Amino acid sequence: LPLPKINLLYVMEGGRVGGAEQNLFTVVKSLDKTVYTIQVCLLCSSDISEEILKSLDISFFVLHMKGKWDLFSIFKLVRFMRRKKIQIVHTCLYASNTFGRIAAILARVPIIIAWESGEILLGSTPLKHCTVDRILAQFTDYIVACSESAKEGILKKEGIPARKIKVIYNRSE
Repeated sequence: LPLPKINLLYVMEGGRVGGAEQNLFTVVKSLDKTVYTIQVCLLCSSDISEEILKSLDISFFVLHMKGKWDLFSIFKLVRFMRRKKIQIVHTCLYASNTFGRIAAILARVPIIIAWESGEILLGSTPLKHCTVDRILAQFTDYIVACSESAKEGILKKEGIPARKIKVIYNRSE
């Protein structure tokens, strides 16, 4: 008897397609679709991201957030997570890390993973972002850093316990 698939949801910002988005596309393309039911939530519309996800045959939906304080969108995302029985939420970059993790907490998703970019190394991460990340880290199972130096930056600037931070280097084709 085959095991049931794991319902996995990636939450990403949408809009532009940079290194973080390219990394996510590489990851979803390589995941075993016999093990995972993969879905992607774009916080805002992105023709490029949508075309790439279609070409990869990955199910996605656009949340159409109307600004950074669009709380209604969080509740739409909570309903989606509950309806699809999402078991793992993996967020990517600040807006999706914030809104995706809040929705996952409210939806009681069992495993929450956040991917942190290397921006923390540049000293460009505002203090309020670090504070929000520190609070949400209490409810996050793992935080993925793209390098040892990014991990050290997260430890130093955000004060998140080292046991929660895992280094996974970006994949290339």
